[in-house]
Amino acid sequence: MNSKRLVVMSESLLKYNIAISGVVALRVNLAWYADMASVKKVVDYYEWSDIFLDLPMGRKKPPNFSHDMEKVIELVSDSANIKYVAVSNIENAAQVKYYQTLFKAQLVPKIETYMGVRNADQIVKALDIGSPTVMLDHQDLFSDLVGMGREGEYLNLVEKLERICEGTGTCLLRTVGVVFSEWAGKNV
Repeated sequence: MNSKRLVVMSESLLKYNIAISGVVALRVNLAWYADMASVKKVVDYYEWSDIFLDLPMGRKKPPNFSHDMEKVIELVSDSANIKYVAVSNIENAAQVKYYQTLFKAQLVPKIETYMGVRNADQIVKALDIGSPTVMLDHQDLFSDLVGMGREGEYLNLVEKLERICEGTGTCLLRTVGVVFSEWAGKNV
């Protein structure tokens, strides 16, 4: 079993004076930023924290800003605090190998589709990092299954991914609770 404990929290939580403690990586989701200058400003502002950069490849839901891959690669190379790059919609080992060649940070494949879970064993084996990690997007997986008329398979697929990760010592990141607040849009 993977002994490393990784907690990823949205950097937007810090705008509301929500204290963080322990080893937390701040998630910066490129889908929410219109330009790379804004992303760099956020990464630099949180220089004291490890950054979990979320790259929304193949994202269908809004917001959905797209970014020049060369500029993303440059940002990751130039920012020592970007420790993780999560890439959406990974469905096979070839994609893992491709993205691992682009980034110096640890690649975290995001499993969001039926095909991603179906090929999860190959995806995990393709990770070349000492502490392999994958991320499950429950909502996107369920939406993919609904679109295929296979929503009844959801729990079995989640359990399959859990077994693969447990069996290989791979860290499985998943949603743990959600924060709802009246503070939305207000700085406190």
